[in-house]
Amino acid sequence: MPTSLDFAHCASGPEALEVPLTHADPFTALRYHFGMLLGVTDLEAQQAYHRGKTRLHNAWLHGAGVVWGLRVDADRDTRIVRVKPGLALGYAGHELYLESDACIDVGAWLARHERVADAAGALVEGPPGRFTLKVHVVAYMRACLTREVPALAEPCEGSNTDTAFSRVAETMRLELRPGEAPAPPATRGDFEHVRILIGRARPRVDAEGKVIATHQEMADRRVSLTAEPANRRRAAEAAALHRATVLDSEAWMPGDEADGDRLLYPADEQTPIVLATISNLRLSKNAGGDWSMLSNGVVDTSARVTLMSTGVLQQWLHAATRVPVDAGGPRLAVQALAAKTVTLVADKPLSEPTVVNGTPFSVSSRTAATAWQTPAVTAALAADKKTITLTLGGAAALAVGDLVRVIAHGQGPTPILGDDGAPLAGGVGDPPATVNGRDFVAMQTRS
Repeated sequence: MPTSLDFAHCASGPEALEVPLTHADPFTALRYHFGMLLGVTDLEAQQAYHRGKTRLHNAWLHGAGVVWGLRVDADRDTRIVRVKPGLALGYAGHELYLESDACIDVGAWLARHERVADAAGALVEGPPGRFTLKVHVVAYMRACLTREVPALAEPCEGSNTDTAFSRVAETMRLELRPGEAPAPPATRGDFEHVRILIGRARPRVDAEGKVIATHQEMADRRVSLTAEPANRRRAAEAAALHRATVLDSEAWMPGDEADGDRLLYPADEQTPIVLATISNLRLSKNAGGDWSMLSNGVVDTSARVTLMSTGVLQQWLHAATRVPVDAGGPRLAVQALAAKTVTLVADKPLSEPTVVNGTPFSVSSRTAATAWQTPAVTAALAADKKTITLTLGGAAALAVGDLVRVIAHGQGPTPILGDDGAPLAGGVGDPPATVNGRDFVAMQTRS
């Protein structure tokens, strides 16, 4: 006996076959015991438990959107808007599956919904008998009965046998709706605090016109992160992100049913996902009231949400966080500040001609009351090829309490090189450097 279900019949079949969505209860499981008599309600409870778990996972940890397929096209010759096969997730966690092409006759649709489209401002008249239409295509869950089989009848019905549908097929209902696609439901978790932290959203104000305190907190944290030292920034970013996700999870709540009862999901089963907006559909209307399409229109999928697999996200995250390979150049650190000298030490041998010739170094100093002073300096490299002594020229001297800034050039026309020819890579602890080198910059107070 074939076991495949007639999804096409379900998607386009009569309304009489449509049934309420199958029950889901993720928090009540069947407890079996020896000799237990199982009835219809028991089997339904078992299915409802697993179905509910899947829907909760889909709705809250993946969200609503297209998984694959569901391309939308419009064809003026046939007056058809066609949706190709595909898979999506609905706002209530349902898998919305379309097995084969689904078609909507724009002319027939407009003949039934002309007043609605006109009232929505989606149907604009141009020259006599010519119109421009804007619509959007949505999808939501549809379940219908299929696979009719013989079944036992109730004794009081006067018959021993009857027929009943043995399967519920789940697919999607596709609809054209007039006008621009709506914004996603307000209950949809959008990581608002995270988006503020990463600069993708601005803090909002409350009903009294005051900036929401936690929004301002995230905006302030974003600013403070820019001032964090490089060696502490990653930990500070992780702490800020943790705080933002906690605030977002506390703010999320499921949607409400029409009767006010709380849902388990972000929105109800009939909340549609948007597949595309079709604008500039030009049509003509003849004297008999029939509509003809004069153009294919413009299909815009910018309102569609597409869900990415965790495998793809892992690959992207790996690429985004991949640590650059260091070119291997030497790195410097300040060893000592004296009145007339600054001592630097390298972690690898240096090329002496690139250290002592030209002006690859600068030393500047200032006090709280004076401007920066930058005297000439001379450089000497010790026999170990790692210790550099910078001597200040003339009467210049570094006093105790002076703020001192030392720069060694790993870039520019005359960079400091290592013995192996690799340019200076900056300071110890700096980020990886490229083959083009990095300047060493250190600023500290002489003690």
